[in-house]
Amino acid sequence: MPFNGRNGRTSPALLGALTLGVGFALASVAAPRTAPADTECPAAGCEMPEVESVPARLAADQACRDAGYLCAQLLDASGFRVQRWESERPPLRVRVESPSHEDPSVARALRRAASRGISAWQGQPFALSIDDRATASTEPADIVVRWARRLDGIALGLTRTRWESGPEGTTFTSVEVVLATRNPYNGAFLMDPEDMVLVAAHEMGHALGLPHSDQSADLMYPTNTASRLSARDYRTLSALYALPNGIEVTNGTGPVAGQQD
Repeated sequence: MPFNGRNGRTSPALLGALTLGVGFALASVAAPRTAPADTECPAAGCEMPEVESVPARLAADQACRDAGYLCAQLLDASGFRVQRWESERPPLRVRVESPSHEDPSVARALRRAASRGISAWQGQPFALSIDDRATASTEPADIVVRWARRLDGIALGLTRTRWESGPEGTTFTSVEVVLATRNPYNGAFLMDPEDMVLVAAHEMGHALGLPHSDQSADLMYPTNTASRLSARDYRTLSALYALPNGIEVTNGTGPVAGQQD
């Protein structure tokens, strides 16, 4: 794929060929029959823990009505569990750290670009309080954005989610996002800030609980060429937060199947 050799920026075509979002889930608080703490698994296919009193199962024909791509993951799995932040909560606190390994002017541009991308989700569904000051903050944050020169393979972003499990299901407690400052094919080239806006917006979608989309017009498509969040991205997030947190969505039809055994 082409590079812009004059300024070291990634081209739109290159960005579309790169992996934008890779997610992991981390168990934070042990509960009865819960996966061990600090267990990692791919977000799209993670088997969520079973607890003694999780909400009921819901068949896909009910859960997936007008749900965008929320249920696209059912093509590769028999079911998934809704995992997200609590619906009733204060504004999400997001801290965007500075990529201190880069030149200060580059670090400032990338930090501001990441903040712009995250802001695309403002009010969807929460208010976001974004701290992108250059100086390190000691204030607690729900979501922390950190940086690396490069990530594994051709990934541009990585989202690690920490959750806790209890009678009300699985709930996000904190999220770490890691963004690459350098082109994965050639570390001599910096990421373009305009591309970073899209990468950060994509990773923020994961931080809110979204899976990958199955259509390239959506920013949450894994190898995205979209230039902005789509109406379908927003609709999918709305559908996610309309479902009970922790409920298991399964392939098939029919009413709620009752509590898990």
